[in-house]
Amino acid sequence: MTEHCDVHPDYGTLLDFKHFLKEAHQRGMRVISELILNHTSDQHPWFQKSRKARAGSRYKGYYVWSETADKYKEARVMFPEEESSNWTWDVESKAYYWHRFYRHQPELNYDNSEVQLEMIKVIDFWLKLVLMDFALPRYLFYLKKKEPIVKTCHRHMTS
Repeated sequence: MTEHCDVHPDYGTLLDFKHFLKEAHQRGMRVISELILNHTSDQHPWFQKSRKARAGSRYKGYYVWSETADKYKEARVMFPEEESSNWTWDVESKAYYWHRFYRHQPELNYDNSEVQLEMIKVIDFWLKLVLMDFALPRYLFYLKKKEPIVKTCHRHMTS
């Protein structure tokens, strides 16, 4: 996921998708799309900025970084045949970054309120296209908040 508010070029353009949605709705059909919010590609501009950023700076906090690969040892490796750890060493940042699936999919840091707001903007973007149904796979798995995400999203979207 290098751009949350666009269509992958293999599938056409955003204009193509808007046309598809319009045609589907005119035929009384609903469109369900998977919206990946838990991670980005390692090629995403945020990750590229994060790996170059100093500790404590804005973009460094968009992802989960560590000096060691010892954190979260209880979290199972999802694809042990392809990944030996949920942590990958990044030579440029001289730190490990967290990923739950593959090394090219670094996890966003949902403890960061800026990340939460950015993802709410992504949801809002797609809702404005009249995409009514989302599959949010694994999304709530990553949130460790005491406040339900629905309440959090509603508060940010209405303020």
